Amino acid sequence: MVIVWTLNAQKDLRSIYNFYLTKSMKVAIDMRKDILNAVKRLCYFPQMAQVELLLNDKSFIYRSLIVRDIFKIIYRVDEKKVYIIAIWDCRQNPETLEKRIK
Repeated sequence: MVIVWTLNAQKDLRSIYNFYLTKSMKVAIDMRKDILNAVKRLCYFPQMAQVELLLNDKSFIYRSLIVRDIFKIIYRVDEKKVYIIAIWDCRQNPETLEKRIK
């Protein structure tokens, strides 16, 4: 499987990194590394995460992989690719996720 990052997901990763960078460089690097390592696992096990119930009314089946109990990697799978759609902070209002994914 090939991983494809959407522009929104790339922006999310940068935002998360930059936020934690204001706190600690080590924390920012570790957080980014944890997210990227979780995404890498999707190459081998694309169906590993649960279907995201907040997005069950969308045209695709979206899955969410939780990282550090804080972030959800929102993605979808087709025959050969895993599309990383967003990295969502679980502490936000769930309605914000529904609005972001169209």
